[in-house]
Amino acid sequence: MRYIRMLLSFFLSAFLLLALPLTAYAGVPSPPDASRSDALRPPVASDSNARPPMDDFDSADPFGSFEFPVFNNTVPRSGIYIILEYYDMSDRIRIKRVYCDSNGWFNMDRPSDYVRPFRLYFSTQDLPSSGKYKYQVACYTQGGGSNNIKSYQVGFGKEYKNAEWLWEYEALPGTSEWSQWYMSGIVDLGSIDIMEWCVYVDDFGFGFNGEIKIGFSKVSEDTPPDVSSPGSSSGDVENDMSNSMQEQVEQGDTIIELIKNTIQTISSQLTAFWNQLAGEFTNLYNKMNAHHSEDLAKVDEQISADRQNTDDLISNQDKNTDTMVNGYDNSGMNSDNDRLNSSLTEYGQAEDNLMGDVNKHIGSIDFDYSFDSIVSVVGSVSDFFQGIYERSGQFQIVINVCLILSLASCAVGIYRLKGGG
Repeated sequence: MRYIRMLLSFFLSAFLLLALPLTAYAGVPSPPDASRSDALRPPVASDSNARPPMDDFDSADPFGSFEFPVFNNTVPRSGIYIILEYYDMSDRIRIKRVYCDSNGWFNMDRPSDYVRPFRLYFSTQDLPSSGKYKYQVACYTQGGGSNNIKSYQVGFGKEYKNAEWLWEYEALPGTSEWSQWYMSGIVDLGSIDIMEWCVYVDDFGFGFNGEIKIGFSKVSEDTPPDVSSPGSSSGDVENDMSNSMQEQVEQGDTIIELIKNTIQTISSQLTAFWNQLAGEFTNLYNKMNAHHSEDLAKVDEQISADRQNTDDLISNQDKNTDTMVNGYDNSGMNSDNDRLNSSLTEYGQAEDNLMGDVNKHIGSIDFDYSFDSIVSVVGSVSDFFQGIYERSGQFQIVINVCLILSLASCAVGIYRLKGGG
């Protein structure tokens, strides 16, 4: 059982050794140098995640195998900050910044969207007064960083009206050993707000930590500078800004004058266009007016002709009416009418004479025979046949049938006589 536990412990240890990630420095192509002379970049904000210094850390010789020149730190270390510019997965430049603690110690972790490095900044705003100084900057790296530093730069920043920053950079030599580096030179400081030191790298490892020292020592004014900041004896930043502003104003005036000329040209073209358009409308109006006058004249002529035709028609109608009323000769009809009246009179007289004769003969008829005697004879005959019918007994049925057949025969005969078939 003991040997099994030892074997399992061995395999577990081997698995952990293989599974734990090892720090690798992958070399990737770096972008072109961003040596800007007037680039705009806002100052960084405070973001400190510094690690306390190690008790046995020797800033003059942290590894015991590489020594930088010994110098004193002259700026507050808590005001020193480190910025890593890197590319994310969208190939856009991002920044990661940390501040040193009061002992100059810093620690930078890997950003979540990090892909490859661009450059490192080491900056401070705690600068001495204007003049010539020897600057010395050393980064005593204990972990991470870059083993392949390509170039070094010194940069100066000036805030303008609390809104914009003017930046100038100049390439200067530096020294590196593994991930540690050192820069020094003579600077002619002027009226600036930030001074920073940049290193361009091809690789970068995280868990990046160590100590930063920045020192300024006064030198003679006769000493030629390696680099001059804006606003120094080599150039006044206020004059530079004034000249820049003057150039911008002149450019603005030129643009305004160009806009004025363009507007004037457009206005002239619009005036000419409106004049041409007004002329075309005037010609069109005159043509329409002349055409309308011609149409009115034709209408008046047509109205006059129609009025004359109407007068002629009325005159003809009056003439025809007069002819019909007063021009008809009815003498022949009157003669015929007289003859007809005479004939009708004679016919009426003959008819009266005839009716007189008829009435005379009808009045002479004698109606002495009484109608009562005829009714008496008819009643006696009727009583005779009624008595025979009543005394016939069963023979009444035969009489009734014969009467019915007689009536039916009469009805059929009348129907056929009327065309019923």
